Amino acid sequence: LPQLNGRTEEQDKEDAEKKFQEARALQILKETRFFKDLDPAILADVPKHAHFIKEPKGVVLFREGDQPTNCYIIVSGTIGFFVQGDEKSPRKQVTPGFEKVHVSPNGFTRVKTREGWSTYTVYSKLGRNISQAHTGEVFGELGLMEEKEVRKASCKCFDTCELLVVSNEAFAPVRERIRLVEQAKCDFLAAWVPGMKPEELPPRGPTEAHPSLMFKLQNYEKGHVFLREGSVEEINFYIIYSGTVKVTHKKDLRKVCDAKDSEKIVEVLEHGAMFGALEMPTREPFTMRVASTDCQVFKLAGVDANHLPECVRTSMKLKLCADTSSRLRKSCVGIPMGWEQQRIHASRPRPTKDERAAQLLRLHSREMRTQALDFGRRASTVGYVGILNRSVESRPCV
Repeated sequence: LPQLNGRTEEQDKEDAEKKFQEARALQILKETRFFKDLDPAILADVPKHAHFIKEPKGVVLFREGDQPTNCYIIVSGTIGFFVQGDEKSPRKQVTPGFEKVHVSPNGFTRVKTREGWSTYTVYSKLGRNISQAHTGEVFGELGLMEEKEVRKASCKCFDTCELLVVSNEAFAPVRERIRLVEQAKCDFLAAWVPGMKPEELPPRGPTEAHPSLMFKLQNYEKGHVFLREGSVEEINFYIIYSGTVKVTHKKDLRKVCDAKDSEKIVEVLEHGAMFGALEMPTREPFTMRVASTDCQVFKLAGVDANHLPECVRTSMKLKLCADTSSRLRKSCVGIPMGWEQQRIHASRPRPTKDERAAQLLRLHSREMRTQALDFGRRASTVGYVGILNRSVESRPCV
């Protein structure tokens, strides 16, 4: 019966069911790899162009070489993937009278795949089974990233499956957003990672991915420790995208009474800074932990670093070595040498009658070492040992 607002009860039920399915689809997308990190505004529009389907065991969704049409999220069931199948079989005509059927009843009846670009029978040779996907996994999205791509594998239901289907129309804003994010990522890494500028990278083959794809953006909370002083850490590389990381070094515990004051801050790393463990079996000289409320870093695992171009890998290692050496000189060298020592002596007030001090200040560092050795030979054994003991006692802690 017509309602006061001009709508029937059936229409209200349809709208309520549609809203329920959209809310359900949005919740599944938020928990799914590839979709969960998208901008919320873009993700909210995807369920409007998505729908749920249930397919029985044996249905072939698409075949290798087909044009991509949809991507899928598995709500329940198991999907199998096959490669190197029969390339001629999918292009044969469908059996008359079975144009709208997607399940082949026998080995002689040819029906269309779920996406409709090819056909198959019960005995169709899909190829070698290379992997399986289960509840919560997404597949078919890579084929939609490029308009000219084709399916790299055939896909078949191993049992009754419920799938969330995201059409190419719904995937268009997702694809554009991902491209913008990937371009921003490439620009950031090119600016801060040595050897990653486009003109520095070697030419890539048609099947080779850009090196930036090996860097994964990860979030860490305040206090998270990347590297701990005194321990041998796993080899990873980090580039700070947002937040700060504090570099600390332990003080001489014999001269520190308060445990809270047992570390000194060497440096605070900010946006674009790179750090990580050195490629040598040695203990870490510094502790590096998140200082801000949260911190986003691009992480490159040591295993993945082996697949980087040689110029990038070598440049990153050299930069880490240079940065570590600089921090060691800044925090661990307590006795200045050479001309720096002479400048320190020159800045201190000296008695005007101390002719020997004035003479030392006028000497070059090489002559100072020569006269020091001559003084040591002429000094008595007891007096020389006493001088060494006093110098050790007055030496600052390293």
